Amino acid sequence: MRKTVSRHRMSIYVLICGLAMLVCSSACVSTKNAIDRRQKEIVAKFKSQKHWTDKMQLLIDIGMDYEPFGKEHQTSSNLVEGCSTKVWIVAVKKDGKLHYYGYTDSLVLNGVLVVLFNVFNDSSPTDILSARFGFFDKLRIKEHLSSTRCVDVDIIIEKILSIAKSNL
Repeated sequence: MRKTVSRHRMSIYVLICGLAMLVCSSACVSTKNAIDRRQKEIVAKFKSQKHWTDKMQLLIDIGMDYEPFGKEHQTSSNLVEGCSTKVWIVAVKKDGKLHYYGYTDSLVLNGVLVVLFNVFNDSSPTDILSARFGFFDKLRIKEHLSSTRCVDVDIIIEKILSIAKSNL
């Protein structure tokens, strides 16, 4: 026997589905907007530093003021391949959003990690992959790094994107 759905029930069903889609799309927009907002905030913070040495000190300070990364996470599976110094990155996915953790002995690169994590943490993999990383150039940090460190920054960004892609 085939069950039929009344028009009234069908209307309610369509309304509920529509609301669910609206909530989901709003959540996506809000994490995308959060990424944009965080990028603007970090750019403003670095622009307020007039001298490049002040920018580098800010970067180091940001790196030192970050949640601890336990030795148990410093494993070969979390090691970022290709960097000139050892860099470890881990991501945890919760409720469809990624939260990155990482560490390196390099004060400057640790600051880079924290800046990137602060911008992209608690965002969906889709939003991370669709985000623009050009904000990092606006910080005007890379122009004061060695070519080796610049390559390290690019490798770290690629790792963040790779983790996001593998979590789609």
